[in-house]
Amino acid sequence: MSKTVKHDYDLLVIGAGAAGSSAATTVDKEGKRVGLVECSMLGGTCLNYGCDPTKTLLHIANLLYQARHAKRFGLRIPEATFEWADVLAWVQQVVTRLRDGTPEEARAGLARQGIELLEGEAMFLSPHEISVSGTTVSASRIIIATGSETLVPPVEGLNEAGYITNIHAVSIPALPHRLAIVGGGAIGIEFAQMFHRFGADVTVLERSPTMLDKEDRELADRLCTLLTREGMHLEANAELKRVQREGKGKRLAIRCGEREEELIVDEILMAVGRRASFEGLHLGPGGKHHTF
Repeated sequence: MSKTVKHDYDLLVIGAGAAGSSAATTVDKEGKRVGLVECSMLGGTCLNYGCDPTKTLLHIANLLYQARHAKRFGLRIPEATFEWADVLAWVQQVVTRLRDGTPEEARAGLARQGIELLEGEAMFLSPHEISVSGTTVSASRIIIATGSETLVPPVEGLNEAGYITNIHAVSIPALPHRLAIVGGGAIGIEFAQMFHRFGADVTVLERSPTMLDKEDRELADRLCTLLTREGMHLEANAELKRVQREGKGKRLAIRCGEREEELIVDEILMAVGRRASFEGLHLGPGGKHHTF
């Protein structure tokens, strides 16, 4: 007869973003022990660093833009300004509401649903065992919902000079006066318009021949025309080759076809794409465990 193995949890979900939280909260928990592992913020990328804060920032930036261009509607608004710290404070209020409270209140909400939160990095030890911040736990079933992270290509001097991703961009303490965005897809263009409307001089660098190359061509071209008219610099066929510190700024060497150009900015935002975030789990090729 086979021996029944007693595990700490019936279900363990790694990742408390939209997918992981949904899996943990919607499963039938009657008589079952459910654990949810998270190494950062409850709600994952979308709530904390992606869709929700960026759409809020875009909305505020649009209100500012409309106020500054209200004359065409017959409105006279003498001055439309903003306080960046107050903008960020409002964004955090929106995120808190969408999370149904503070992180502490969210943890309490999980506990009321019978879900135990384990905070820390998860690493597989065997098919049914993981280590979370040095503590070993086991589960009959484990769901991996660790999401994705920003893809950063190997560029000479980039790590030394420094850069930001969407995580930093939605809460950056001071607006950069000159900003280079590497990547002309949906994420890069979204941040470009937002930062430009808050007053930054924005240049978007896209390696392929066209901006928004995964979108409908006619609509994408129309949008790029409108953004250029607003004052953004959209550079296609532009590959970032090198970065070096220059005073308080950063000097970028950019290959544009057969020629090389330079651009000096205060900050670089990487938005070339995203990749699955599995590395810390110690999974092997094709999602298989290394040694089990």
